[in-house]
Amino acid sequence: MSDWVSDDEIWTAENSLRDTFVAMLDDELPASGYPRDQIEGLRRDTQLFVSVDPQKIADEYERVHKAAEAIGENVEAVPALRQSIRYLNNWTGAAADEFKKQIDKMEIFCDEQQTRLLRGVQGLAAAYVVAVNGRSSFLGLLKATNAAGINEIDDQKKEDTKLASALLFDMAAGLLEGDPRKMLAWATVNLVEIGKDVMDRVVEGNDADQVMDSYRREADTLVRSFEDALNHIANDFGNQTADACQPSGMLKPLPPICDVGSPDFRWENFQDTVHDPGPVGPVVEEERKKYVAEKEQQSEIDRRMNPGGKRVV
Repeated sequence: MSDWVSDDEIWTAENSLRDTFVAMLDDELPASGYPRDQIEGLRRDTQLFVSVDPQKIADEYERVHKAAEAIGENVEAVPALRQSIRYLNNWTGAAADEFKKQIDKMEIFCDEQQTRLLRGVQGLAAAYVVAVNGRSSFLGLLKATNAAGINEIDDQKKEDTKLASALLFDMAAGLLEGDPRKMLAWATVNLVEIGKDVMDRVVEGNDADQVMDSYRREADTLVRSFEDALNHIANDFGNQTADACQPSGMLKPLPPICDVGSPDFRWENFQDTVHDPGPVGPVVEEERKKYVAEKEQQSEIDRRMNPGGKRVV
């Protein structure tokens, strides 16, 4: 069973209120006609609140949450990176230093990526809360208005019908302004009770026009809150996307002294000072010199394409 108001519940309440709107005018003498504008507005409101599916948001929340757990400070990635550093403790030289710094950058990069994903989880949590509470508040408005309409038809004592309406924008803003790392503790979508901000509202019911006007006023307020909240979440996603598109320092290439294929590579720039390299050191230097010499030779294709002698890269 879901933790939110279903589409069927909302449409059933909408149909009932639509019938009540018609019945209120039919009950008046002389009959006031068909409330076309009010019913069209009621249909638009209903379509808006059922347009955001909490289940789809919940599924995406779980998917992104698992991705966030898989990087950053977790038991798989961080130990592997730090083990690499321990293996390199005995290696000295400018190239070794640059390589060690690159591994440090990798750990920072993973942490940054986890934070970005958790900001995404945060946005999905806000969207979920807005969708679920929006449906609940809208259903409450439909039922409260229907009750006020029935009272008007039955000529019962006219008391304003009360309802609790969620402050949807405040809910979304509160979640987005929190610490994204707290999202790691929320492994499942059990977020409806977070930031339960509500305001007591009333639907006035002295006559048919007042009931329908009161519904329109309260519905407009709820719709604005719903749309403002979703726009706030969308803007936050947009800002995060723009920030994520900025190039990362980790993606910059290492200097040529770290590249075994570069003429600038030297054994002394990346050597183990504790263990005897034995025959490896001289062989590395010999192979490096051979590689440089081969690079400097102009190929037949180079000679034909560039008679001046400069190599074509």
